Amino acid sequence: MKNITKAFLAAIVLLWACGGEVAKKETVNTDSIPQVTDKNNDTSKQATPLNGEAKDTIANTKNDDKTESQTPVNQADNTLKTDSLQTKTNTDNQVSEATGKSKKDLVPVIPELIKVAGGTFKMGSKDTEAREDETNIHEVKVGDFYIGKFEVTVAQFKSFVEIAGYQTEAERIGKSYIYTGSWKNMKGINWRHDARGNLRPTSEYDHPVIHVSWNDALAYCKWLSEQTKKSFRLLSEAEWEFAARGGTQNKNTKYSGSNNIDEIAWYITSSADKGTFPVGTKKPNQLGIHDLSGNVYEWCGDWYDSEYYLNSPTDNPKGVPSGISRVVRGGSWHDAAEKNRLASRFNGSPAYCGYNIGFRVARSQ
Repeated sequence: MKNITKAFLAAIVLLWACGGEVAKKETVNTDSIPQVTDKNNDTSKQATPLNGEAKDTIANTKNDDKTESQTPVNQADNTLKTDSLQTKTNTDNQVSEATGKSKKDLVPVIPELIKVAGGTFKMGSKDTEAREDETNIHEVKVGDFYIGKFEVTVAQFKSFVEIAGYQTEAERIGKSYIYTGSWKNMKGINWRHDARGNLRPTSEYDHPVIHVSWNDALAYCKWLSEQTKKSFRLLSEAEWEFAARGGTQNKNTKYSGSNNIDEIAWYITSSADKGTFPVGTKKPNQLGIHDLSGNVYEWCGDWYDSEYYLNSPTDNPKGVPSGISRVVRGGSWHDAAEKNRLASRFNGSPAYCGYNIGFRVARSQ
């Protein structure tokens, strides 16, 4: 009897030990399962992408702050740091990652400019594809101004970031929109990456910079103004359309420089929906300006208002005094032909960063 009792007690102890081990293993396995987070708790407040498949208006996002900044790049530099750059004010003792020289000795790379003689034109369109916000055709006069011959390139933007120690919106937020058959907001993406989220090789630094917000574009212009002692800025929407139409050489074409979009634009068909292309590889318009239609959308200086054309001033209009989104013009590599028309209007939150928006610079004199 005693032997039976001992055996029974031993069995109970063994079962208890095994049960404890099983519980321990179950705890480990449970902890290794990926946790699903509630998307509604996402604190990035990033906007939805700008493209023909999503809403034409980008949602408003929170602007963390407004910033500033631009300059040269050694094309042999294939080592790119992907960590966020910290904003620095004193560059006297800092060394360029690309050249090995002191940053204070680097010379800014100035975008090539074309002078546009001012004039009067009919702004807006009644194309069959036109949206309501562009159909009120009205006469507008603009003065003389200078415009970037090309969209600001990755190389130019890199030089700005390097000299100024500037940190972009996408770097501060920690993500930007990419496109790989569908769009998504991806962590770790910034101006160093292409439209699909790949780190760009230096051989692609002649592409227009993307994953930059309106705030970043303004910062670039402010920094370039400080470096050159000339007032660089973003184009007004009226200046943008006047230049896209060919200024005083306006031929009333549908796209900037031609009625044949394949001659002058990288859009969804000519790009095969693969991404951006080097600036200036399509024909320019009458004024010698490239890519005003296609390649990437371009940030303008104006606040957007869908009814602005109903009461726009005639002389040098600059948009409404306030708003929640900024004007975006020009269409992109990811859009159908109708989105690349020179009269098409779009808009986005100043903090939006994505795979198909860049910018070009302007100045008044």
